[in-house]
Formats: sequence, structure tokens, C-alpha cells
Amino acid sequence: MLKRRPFFHDPLYLDREAIIGRLLLQSATAEGYPADLILQNLAHTAAPKILNTSASLLEILPDRMDGYDPRKPFRIAAAVHVYYLDLADELLDRLEMLPSSYDLYVTTSDEEKAETLRGILDRRDDVRRDRTEVRVVGSNDGRDISALFVGLRDVLIGGRYDLIVKVHSKRSTQEKAAVGDFFRAQQLDNLLKSPGYAANLLGLFQRERGLGLVFPPTVHIGFPTLGGAWFTNKDRAAELLARLDVHIPLDEISPLAPLGSMYVFRPQALLPLTRIEWTWDNYSDQGYADGGLAHVQERIPAYVAGEGGYHARTVANAEYAAISHTFLEYKLDQLSAPVQGYAIDEVVDARLHADTYRRVGTRLGYLKDYLVRYHPSTVRALVRLRNGLRSMAGRSVRETTVR
Repeated sequence: MLKRRPFFHDPLYLDREAIIGRLLLQSATAEGYPADLILQNLAHTAAPKILNTSASLLEILPDRMDGYDPRKPFRIAAAVHVYYLDLADELLDRLEMLPSSYDLYVTTSDEEKAETLRGILDRRDDVRRDRTEVRVVGSNDGRDISALFVGLRDVLIGGRYDLIVKVHSKRSTQEKAAVGDFFRAQQLDNLLKSPGYAANLLGLFQRERGLGLVFPPTVHIGFPTLGGAWFTNKDRAAELLARLDVHIPLDEISPLAPLGSMYVFRPQALLPLTRIEWTWDNYSDQGYADGGLAHVQERIPAYVAGEGGYHARTVANAEYAAISHTFLEYKLDQLSAPVQGYAIDEVVDARLHADTYRRVGTRLGYLKDYLVRYHPSTVRALVRLRNGLRSMAGRSVRETTVR
């Protein structure tokens, strides 16, 4: 028998005990357990971010092709939303990193931009591109997300493609230029860094039939995402997932999501989301603000995929992994300074889960609540110990009374 708990237990507990789910999965696979079935089961039952952590489903891909079989190419569609024309060539250059041919679908906000884009495409000699279509969206509310789920719905549900590569001309104009540029590079470099890197990414889909989507790790440099990346979208995400008949547990603090909205996915994995005929009007309530449909849809692909037994992976190149890890280690070191000890103890002592703390009222109450939720076997052992001590104390009192 293979115990499932290490793959959906609290990662802070696994960290303290040095229980590494990825190594357990490798050992199980080496002994003949079917990895595809294991991941299919876990994707359907575990919160995606917890599974991504406990099984270490981040892949650091090299630039040299290693693991892609060119004899088994995918039917690929590239979904590219271009609002900023000066970024068009950068996106098209990235797509030429793909190891096999693809069909290109470009969406943009108006006919003038569409004509400019057709001129750019005509001047280019993209050897991988088989066919090209430029479409004008009915509204730019929802931006690249509405362009995908409304403007390219026929591409998603037509059954013509094995994989969709989704990228867009991300600028983050609300941020400083350096922050926006880093975010765009974080997305593109971790998906289409080089020909070898892109081939290795597609190789993941070749090896894992249950892999539903891959995307970069959560961006945290330049953005306060850690500690609450749901922002104001969690309640609406829960409502939408219920509407889609998706029952995957929601991660408590932050979603496992393609924040930045660039990812590669199997159309079948997102079928519950694409089955609905979304309209441009669905995105007009809040445009692209938090709480609006676009921001909600940005955060739920991994949860939608999980309902069908498809798991998600995050991917990164070695250079980004080095940059990210050093900043993460420093930030964690600074945040841990006020409360020394294991991370699981720090979370309790620092009351980072303030909502639970307020609900139970006291620090002891929080600890009891935490033990009941995450360590029920420990609670049962403590209850047995308490009852045993009470029984011993009762016998001692009776013996003293007799004497």
C-alpha cells in the first residue's frame, strides 16, 4: 500500500519532519507503482498548491534539449493577445522556440492594430508557423483572458489541438517600468526561454498523460503576492467553481495559479471552464480589476484541471530559480527573525492565520484547532494519555481513602 497523506498533508509539517514527497513518488515509481494514477488521484483530491509543494512539482528545465521526442509532435495552437504593438515581435520570436509547427491565433483590440499586426506577420519568416489568423475582440474588458475564453473559444473546444500556448503583450503599466519588465521576462523566460528549453517543457506533456497545464512559479519580486495572492478573488472563485461543478479544495492563503496569465495547457483539462459560452458582457462589470471575472479565471485553471484528474506543474529556468530562491531565502529569514523555531511553530506563534485565531479566541484555542485539523492522530493519542492519567489519579485517590 502507498500512503497518500504525505502528498496533501500540511507542507509545514512535512518540512519539519523532512518528509519529501517527490522522493517518495520517485521510489514508488521505481517499485512499479503507476505514477500517472497516483497523480491523477491526488490532483482530484488535494489542494493544488499543497500538492505542488508536497510533491515538489516544480521542474527546473535546462536549455539543452533532454526528454523531448521529436517523433511525437503535438498539434499546437498559439493564442497571442497583442494590445501593445511594440511587443509583438518579442512574442513571435518566443513562439519560434517551439520544437514543432503551430497554428497562430492573434487577438487584438481594434481593426487598426489588426492591420498593423498583419503587416508585421507578413514581413516575418517564421518557419514554425503553419497558419495564421488575426482577430479583433468584441471588447478589451478582460483583456487577454476574455480574448481566450470568448474570442478563441472555437479553438479551445474544437478538438483540433493537443496543446495551447497562451502568451500576451504584458506591460503592467500600473507598476514601475523595471517591475513590469521583470514580470514579463519572468513569464516568457520560464515558458519559452530557448529552443531546447521549450522542447523540454513540451517533453513534460509527452511523459505525463495527466499533466494538464504548466506555468511559471508565483512571481514575488516586485509584487506583494506572497501571503495572500487570492487578493479579493477567493469568494468569487469559490462561487464560479461551484457553478462549474468543480469540488477541488481551495488553497487557504494563495492559489496555485498562472499569475501573469501565460501558460501551456491541454484544452481537455480546462473543459469545465470552456464549456460555458462566455460573452464580452460577462467581463464588463469590473473590467480587469480584482473581483472581476478575468482575475477570477486567472486564478482557477489548476483547480478546474484537478476536477478531471489533471495535475499542474510549475516550471523555471536555472537562472530564474537562482534569483528567486535567494530573494525568497532572504525574505523568509527576515520574516522569521521575530519568532525562532520551525516554520510550523512560527505560523502558530506569530498568529499568521489571524482568522482562525479570532474564531477560537485564544492562543491555546488556536493550537487545539490546528491539531484537530492537521494532526487528528496526535489528538487521539493525547486524549488517550489524558484519560489514562485521570484513571491513574482516580485509583490513587481510592487507595488513599481505603487506607
